Amino acid sequence: MKYHNSNFLNRLFLWSIPLCFFSAGTGMLMLLKVVNADGNFYTRIHSEYTSWIVAHIILLLGSILLLPASIGIRSLISNKKPGFLADAMVPIIAIAGALLSGQYAIDFLMPEIARLGGEAHEIHSFLSTDGLVSMLFYNLPELSSLGLLIMSIALVWDGRIGKTLSYILIINWLVVILGNLVAIEIQRIALFFLGITYVFIIRSLKD
Repeated sequence: MKYHNSNFLNRLFLWSIPLCFFSAGTGMLMLLKVVNADGNFYTRIHSEYTSWIVAHIILLLGSILLLPASIGIRSLISNKKPGFLADAMVPIIAIAGALLSGQYAIDFLMPEIARLGGEAHEIHSFLSTDGLVSMLFYNLPELSSLGLLIMSIALVWDGRIGKTLSYILIINWLVVILGNLVAIEIQRIALFFLGITYVFIIRSLKD
């Protein structure tokens, strides 16, 4: 199935791709300020309130862009077999993106939970270890990243972007996947480079 859109919508979907990756990279890098702060989890959130909130606003934007970004990638694929693979990923990314947005919405409550302490901490600890909550808002949202990876593979399989951009796209994804093994910053910076790579891909296919 191809996604035929007006010129405005088509541009919106296409430029959602790099914006999605830029948002993810920016938000995750900002969260490192919270991660590296002194104290326990709640103390760090309380002391780095602004970083936590701004990071989650940016991450929420990225999660909202997941669906239009997936439609944008699909619109770049012209061959039938990789197109079928990409089609299968779009609804998965849509559902995972909605759950991810829910996760970030919940995270907006964390500074207030950190401030209240006591029973609020106990309730949060209980919910964060609950199997259903964990699956819905922390495990299933990971399918959005897997879906984008598979769609990128489908785009390479399609063959329209050429060898150079294909190699760069594959290397970018490998760094995103394996970057945490070296340093967490590497993975998050690699998301920026994925966004930049998609800017070049869009320009090469839409000129």
